[in-house]
Amino acid sequence: MVRGERPPARLRIAGGGSARSRRPLGDVAQGYNSLAGVQFYSGNFLEGKAPRDVGKGGVVYQFRSAFCLEPSHFPDSVNHPEFPSTTLQPGQWYTGKIVYRFSTEKSS
Repeated sequence: MVRGERPPARLRIAGGGSARSRRPLGDVAQGYNSLAGVQFYSGNFLEGKAPRDVGKGGVVYQFRSAFCLEPSHFPDSVNHPEFPSTTLQPGQWYTGKIVYRFSTEKSS
């Protein structure tokens, strides 16, 4: 996913407005970031097998039982001069800001 071009110091919704999830029960999660894109992880490689897929509190994660939206640079940035640079010189710091907003909405 790619968001629109804006000054990198400002936060915007990850993925240009598409990084928003709403469950049928009304839980809403939104991600805002200072980076250029967002990676989506779907849990396709979870198998529900211990000990590999055991998470916090001993919960065993099943196939596609969760997802993750992780703001990042574009994976192929180094090959596209028009993309934001991902080159980090010795002594430079890599920084970014990610804010997640959780809320609820009434179900229709």
